[in-house]
Amino acid sequence: MLRLTQAENGVWKAYTVYTSLQELSSSREPLGKRRAEGTTESMPGDLAGGTRIERRSRQKNFLDKEPATLVIGAGQAGLNMGARLQSPGISYLITDQNERVGDNRRNRYWSNIHTWHTFLSRKTGHNLHRKTNWVIGLKHTPASWSWMSGCRPQSSQRTTTKLQASRRLSSRAAMGPNVQSGLVTFQHRDASESEIRGKKVVVVGSGNSGHDIAQNFYENDADVTLLQRSGTYVITAEKGIFMMHSGLHEDGGPPTEQCDNVSESLPWPVQLELSVHMTKTIADVEKETLDGLRRVGFELDFGQDGAGLTRAYFTRGGGYYIDVGCSQLIIDG
Repeated sequence: MLRLTQAENGVWKAYTVYTSLQELSSSREPLGKRRAEGTTESMPGDLAGGTRIERRSRQKNFLDKEPATLVIGAGQAGLNMGARLQSPGISYLITDQNERVGDNRRNRYWSNIHTWHTFLSRKTGHNLHRKTNWVIGLKHTPASWSWMSGCRPQSSQRTTTKLQASRRLSSRAAMGPNVQSGLVTFQHRDASESEIRGKKVVVVGSGNSGHDIAQNFYENDADVTLLQRSGTYVITAEKGIFMMHSGLHEDGGPPTEQCDNVSESLPWPVQLELSVHMTKTIADVEKETLDGLRRVGFELDFGQDGAGLTRAYFTRGGGYYIDVGCSQLIIDG
């Protein structure tokens, strides 16, 4: 794929060149009618080839044939390449400088070194909720919230946690300084399953999850306060997201394979530069919503270099809210 740009003198020049290997004509993938039936006798070598476990053992030790392809690096891209080669039956060997598969991530991120995940799974969050789920006391000052919690209501063990608050927003009414003891939970189910009607709820964090949980509680008649710890990039699903995908990933658009090639053909620095322009264009279209959030004290953040959702999604995995209705609740108070 060749992209051209026109210089000031009117001459067209190549801007980016992208090539992509789609298929090997000598080893076609088993798609459609070429797929194996799944039984042992339908696999190469028939029954004489052995069971699946025996075949896998021979494959791992290259007893039948040497690897035809060498994949350097057992990260996500390398493992994906191995899976793709496996499909048409191409033998391969993946090498990595680390001792175990996945060590490139374990050694890079501090949270994994200490066996703690940045994002909790439902099971982990549930277990943590069971261990430290009761708030013994909650104290509020203009600058922070702090609470004391224990493993069980009757437990004598106590820990105190302090949270600095930069913003405190409510979709209905602000919480007063006197807050009763309550439940701390990692919400993973619909609020209708909880007895929260008329109760005061504090949702910590103003990203996608925080907004969605706050809206869910509000729609189930809870008195919700959304605690914003830092600026958030806000883009509406109705307008902004549609603009980002217009012409590619949309109903009636090009085939998915073509859309993927167009997206992947742009070098990362180019994508970020284009995102800055797109973010400004979207902000102009969504000016009414953004101005409304500013009026009620919501802190907006358009991301590093103003690249908006694209950089936040790929580099942080958070810090943004794709608005599906909660922003208007905040604006309306």
